[in-house]
Amino acid sequence: MQNWGRLFTAMVTPFDDQMGVDYQKAQELARMLTYEGTEGLVVAGTTGEAPALSGEEICELTRAIKEAVDVPIIVGSGTNGTKKSIDRSLRVKEAGADGVLVVCPYYNKPNQSGIYQHFKAVAEAVELPVVIYNIPSRTSRNIEADTIVALSREPYIAAVKESTNDISQISKIIEDADQDFLVYSGNDNFALPMLAAGGRGVFSVAAHIIGPQMRNMIQAYLDGDVAEAAKLHRDLLKLDAVMFCDTNPIPVKSALNMMGIEVGSLRLPMTEGDSAVKEKVRAELTRRGLL
Repeated sequence: MQNWGRLFTAMVTPFDDQMGVDYQKAQELARMLTYEGTEGLVVAGTTGEAPALSGEEICELTRAIKEAVDVPIIVGSGTNGTKKSIDRSLRVKEAGADGVLVVCPYYNKPNQSGIYQHFKAVAEAVELPVVIYNIPSRTSRNIEADTIVALSREPYIAAVKESTNDISQISKIIEDADQDFLVYSGNDNFALPMLAAGGRGVFSVAAHIIGPQMRNMIQAYLDGDVAEAAKLHRDLLKLDAVMFCDTNPIPVKSALNMMGIEVGSLRLPMTEGDSAVKEKVRAELTRRGLL
């Protein structure tokens, strides 16, 4: 786990014209992303439209991408039920996942004790590195710093994808968690602040579009060129505003299709962005010379 890189891309799931998963396009996208500097891939996460994928599709996607690239593959296997999360995690483990991304249980809104027991049960049953996915904007529940710190002591709890942008919470986790526990930003706009606070890196959406720039920003910071890293960060914020002008992954899929990287449409209940969204995406890609 300590060999996990600093830049992961949370991959979109390509669909064909009949809205089936296009496994060949997924392999092509995975190769492109790793060529551009991505050090690991997240499959079937939020950006990958996990709620719209079947368990078998997630497993087949895992197998296809493992066949295509030689980087860690973290697969979204968490649900709001503990048994279901364990069952899906065991299936993707068999399919070749290097780790599982487990979201905080949504809808049923467990307390912190329930959250702790949920992740502990998954980790003990699956015996594969578990990445805690803390995204209160989607789950309505924040996993508090003390809960994450306690979980960091559990075997197989490897990392957290923190999507709160709460620097106080993130700093407490980094300070108090187990030494081998990895803390990643789940938001592109917080990648550089996360590094500055002592975190590991970022699970990125923007890397689909500007992977080399994301890689260069991280490397500049690690090399001590903070001014260059900050410059790249400020430019990244302009893209980030566009990539999240509508619900993720609507804008990033529009962007990839405009760039000639065919990833298809979105499965219901997600739908294509309206003309205003697409115009914002097109304008930003044009500004960057990507069309």
